[in-house]
Amino acid sequence: MNAQGLIQFEEGRRNVAYRDTLGLWTNGIGHKYTDSLDHTGDTWTDEEVDQTFEIDYASKLRELGAACPWIASLDEVRRAVLISMAFQMGVHGVLQFVHTLAAIRDQRWNDAAGGIRASAWYTQTRARAERAARAIETGEWQVS
Repeated sequence: MNAQGLIQFEEGRRNVAYRDTLGLWTNGIGHKYTDSLDHTGDTWTDEEVDQTFEIDYASKLRELGAACPWIASLDEVRRAVLISMAFQMGVHGVLQFVHTLAAIRDQRWNDAAGGIRASAWYTQTRARAERAARAIETGEWQVS
């Protein structure tokens, strides 16, 4: 497993555009369309999915790193959890986890996992958030 594998596991992979649980048009591996057009029937090749994912991944990593430079010192698993969260809720959404991020920065893993479990995100996507909490606690991949 690696960070990209975790994100693909959590986001899934689709070649045809669909509306996510919030009604946002999405395609590929968690790629949100930024326009307000109807994307019914939009189909991407596997190559387009892969290329878009690489761009999106680099963008999320760069944006998250700019907001929280200390993530560069995290192990791959914990950094991957934060990037995966950014794919689901955007970097702005991740930054709302102020106390959880402080706990991660300070390597207070149990506190950080507790923050995830106490969040609205946890109640909305329980299985995904629980995998994230366990990965933060243990530093081990929770999917295979």
